[in-house]
Amino acid sequence: MGTLSRVKPVSGIMRGMYGLFAGITTLDVAQLTAGTVHENQKVTSLDQMLAAGGPATNAAVVFSHLSRLTERDTTPHGGPNPGGAMAPVLVTAIGQGPAAHLILEDLEAQNVALVDCTDYEAEVPEQTGKLDFTPSLSAILINAQNNARTVASTNTRLPLKPEYASETLEAMGKPQVVLVDGHNPDLAMTILKHGVPDSEDPFDALEHKPDYLRILDGGSWKPWLPPMLGYIDVAVISADFMPPGAVTFEDTVAFLRGFGIERVIRTAGADPVQWYWLGKSGRVAPPAVTAIDTLAAGDNFHGAFAWGCAHGIVNRDTEDPTPLIDFSNRVASMSTTSFGTRAWLGDIESLSAEIERLL
Repeated sequence: MGTLSRVKPVSGIMRGMYGLFAGITTLDVAQLTAGTVHENQKVTSLDQMLAAGGPATNAAVVFSHLSRLTERDTTPHGGPNPGGAMAPVLVTAIGQGPAAHLILEDLEAQNVALVDCTDYEAEVPEQTGKLDFTPSLSAILINAQNNARTVASTNTRLPLKPEYASETLEAMGKPQVVLVDGHNPDLAMTILKHGVPDSEDPFDALEHKPDYLRILDGGSWKPWLPPMLGYIDVAVISADFMPPGAVTFEDTVAFLRGFGIERVIRTAGADPVQWYWLGKSGRVAPPAVTAIDTLAAGDNFHGAFAWGCAHGIVNRDTEDPTPLIDFSNRVASMSTTSFGTRAWLGDIESLSAEIERLL
């Protein structure tokens, strides 16, 4: 239980007034280059960025900023927290060492509460004879000529103990929204089942629908996803998300509906967002912008969408999700107009204008 001291204090968060995010956290090291970097070539970059990354992590950061911007406003649509900022709580694995300290400092600066589920008492692997608690690192090159990105990452690598999340969240009450990014499947299952009543019948758990929506950030298909799909209410996926046998968006919708998912949203870069929602479907085109860096644009869409769900813009009774999809499109597009995953968040005026447009 000593690792729980590495929780960025959740005691200051009002019970039930938080968005819950779970997934991988990396340390992103990005360089903006003037052109393509070839093998064995050394170049001087135009700009650099060092920040915590990962799909759920980036989404939590956006959620935090949007919530703070609405702190002094009254939330319409019967939102759960009028006049107050709702906090994001990130359940992940951080690890130890210099890279972990950089991640922790960045998340603190972004006002993201943290539950570190790294298992520091895990068994030592026989093949290596040691445990490495260095967090995942992502080395990223962004080509300023065409916005192309090259990413190398170790992805999930830290031993986990999901029980740490259960013990911490038990005292916090139910969240207003849940988002999992598909990494760390054991951790994702723990979060998706948070607040689901225990039952000897496994179908009881699948049929239980909490007041809040549970969102899947589906960047790509992963073979371990099927067990968790039955707990998902909204699948927000990318064009790269292709389950077995799927060729078209309609194929993917049919596949996900087989698991009970009746709300599917698919982003495709600058192309229109396709959506299927309770039997209806449509498209929402993103605004035209001059993109500089598309890194984490999808994550930012997810963070904006989760914020809207937490504040009652979209709920289980909503029939038309297009206003929130349009807002999420606009936030994601705005994020592509500057280099890195943090600089665009400083444009308070533009973000506030988009919030006002939605509300």
